[in-house]
Amino acid sequence: MLYISEYKPPHKLSSEYLRAGLRITDMHGEVVNRRTIPTSIDPGTYHYMIESVLEYGLLITGEAIVFLNVNWNDPETLYYHLAEPGPEVTAHPNNLFEGIQ
Repeated sequence: MLYISEYKPPHKLSSEYLRAGLRITDMHGEVVNRRTIPTSIDPGTYHYMIESVLEYGLLITGEAIVFLNVNWNDPETLYYHLAEPGPEVTAHPNNLFEGIQ
């Protein structure tokens, strides 16, 4: 297995809740996106990663994707990147692919 992927419907785990739970509180954490994921968000994916000894995981809600990484030299720290495709595309309308001309 390469990675764990878990789906949570957006009505059970909203983008707003993810952003609030994964917010960065210090500059060092902001630079490296390093922080322990709060257990109020979803400890299940992290638990599956640890049980399966996997380095990578995904938590997908339909509105957001949280890319997860466990460094096995420090397995108590969970690295993450929160991607929100909808708002990211809306924020950069000039970068949309128009198709082959």
